Amino acid sequence: MPDSEVAWQLDGEIAHLKCGPLVGRVELDGLGTRFVVNTWNGELADAFGVLVTAGPGPRPAILEVGERYVRGADYVATYAATRENPIVPHFYWRAKYHAALQAVQIEMVMSVQTDLLDSQPEASINSLAMESRLFWTESLLERRFEELKGSEPTRQIERGSSGEHLFVFRSERLGLSYAQLVHPTDFVAAHVHSKDGKPWLVESTLFTDRLEKGVIRRGRICGWFLPAENDLEVAVELARQFVEEPLPLTT
Repeated sequence: MPDSEVAWQLDGEIAHLKCGPLVGRVELDGLGTRFVVNTWNGELADAFGVLVTAGPGPRPAILEVGERYVRGADYVATYAATRENPIVPHFYWRAKYHAALQAVQIEMVMSVQTDLLDSQPEASINSLAMESRLFWTESLLERRFEELKGSEPTRQIERGSSGEHLFVFRSERLGLSYAQLVHPTDFVAAHVHSKDGKPWLVESTLFTDRLEKGVIRRGRICGWFLPAENDLEVAVELARQFVEEPLPLTT
């Protein structure tokens, strides 16, 4: 699918997206930003809430939204720098349809910068899916997935030797899966938990190093919506493509 066929439409705080079989939206307001699925192949598929973040901390209770605009296949949004929010996050949302694999790719690039001489820009990004099974692998080469079970309701996953940590949420009711990978060069840690019958939540951490004035730091996290059939094999193929491609321009 060419970039010209990725359709973003701005409507106040919401950026609506049509890409292949997916209709969804990016919400960005004073509480943060998130991607929500509306439909898949024309059927209601509102079980997924992914790439949810308020950017780096510390932050005020309500963020001040800066500019929003669409550029090609990108939706770009920023928060304004204020005295209470000196570490400014910029978000680049990128959509792509992999027609041969029937998969829709949603990449979020978060960049941070500040006028402070020294700061700590750590940020968390959360993703969940209702009534789903959750699979995880720490190697795109070995392709050995482990299904996380309710008997182990929480797990802390550290970087390890490669930083390749691929998660796949599978909704068998919808026949739809969501795979997610933080780029290995940006992966710090992930906290996975599910308690009291609640859905699995994957919380990924970015930017644990100090940030100096004048420095721009970027983190990349990519998600894919794809049919549940053969989802683990297809997810690995898509994740390997993402890891091997060059860093995109964000200016």
